[in-house]
Amino acid sequence: MMSFSIYSTEEVRICNIGKETRAAARALEQYLRQFDRRDSIQLGSVRLALTADGETVNAQTVSVPRDTDTPLWKNAPELRAAIKKLESAADVEMKLTYDIMQTCETLYGAAYWEQAFREGPVEGVTCRLLFRNVDDGPEYYCLGLSGDTVGLVPFDASEKDVVRVGKWRTDELLVSMEIAAPDAEIGVEELTPSARAFAGKYGVAIDYLEADSFLIADGAEIPAELLPSLLADLQRLRDHAAERGLTHTVESYLYADGGAFALAHIFEDADGKIRVEYCKM
Repeated sequence: MMSFSIYSTEEVRICNIGKETRAAARALEQYLRQFDRRDSIQLGSVRLALTADGETVNAQTVSVPRDTDTPLWKNAPELRAAIKKLESAADVEMKLTYDIMQTCETLYGAAYWEQAFREGPVEGVTCRLLFRNVDDGPEYYCLGLSGDTVGLVPFDASEKDVVRVGKWRTDELLVSMEIAAPDAEIGVEELTPSARAFAGKYGVAIDYLEADSFLIADGAEIPAELLPSLLADLQRLRDHAAERGLTHTVESYLYADGGAFALAHIFEDADGKIRVEYCKM
C-alpha cells in the first residue's frame, strides 16, 4: 500500500453566521476526528490549538501511538470535548501543525480543504495552509482557500514582509557540483576546506566530498540574520564550480519557524547570481 509524507501548517478561522459557515465548522470537526482516529495515518506527530467561543485548548505535540487502536487525543478530554462544540460555536479558531506518513485512502492538508471548499470561498471563514512535500521532489507553497486570499500565494513578497521571521528551516539545503569534462580543473585542495567550513558554519552534513564531486543535501536551521551570509557563501561555492567547468546546483526552500505562513526560495538566476525570493501570507 503506497504511503507518503505530509508536512503542513494550517489555520482555520470561522465566524459562524449561517448555513455555509456551519458546514465549514462541520468539515473542521470531521477533519479533527479523522486525526483522532488516525485514519490512514501510519506515523508522525501532530500539534493542535483549538479555540471555541474564547476558550482555548492546547494539545502539545503528540506522537502517533504504535498501537493502531489508540486515539490520538485519548489523554486530552478537554480537546475532544471542544471538538464536539465546533458546529454550534459562534467563533472558532484552529491552529494545526503536523508531519505524518499516510496512505492514500484519506485526505489531509490541501487535498482535504480543497474538497471542503470546492464550491468556493465562504464569507466568514479563513483557511490558510503552508504545505511541504519532500517525497517527490521539493514542493513548498502557501495556499489560501477562503478569506482574503484564495489560491497559491506567489513568491512576490519583499524582505520587509518577512522581517519578523527569526529563524528559517529547510528540509534540504542543496549544494552539488560534479565534473563535466575529463579536463575540468577541480581544485580539490581549495574546495575541501571551503566545503568543510561551510558545512560546519550551517550545521549540515557533507554527503560526499571527493576529487571530482561534492554534495550537501541536508536539513538546516538558519537564523534570519545569517541569511545574507548564507547567500554569499553559496555564491562562492557556485563560482568555484563555474570557474572550473563543473556542473552545479544550488537551491533550497526554507519555511518560517514558529508557524508563520512564509517561505523563502534560494536559487541561481540566469546570470549565475544566487538570489532569494519570498512568499508571505
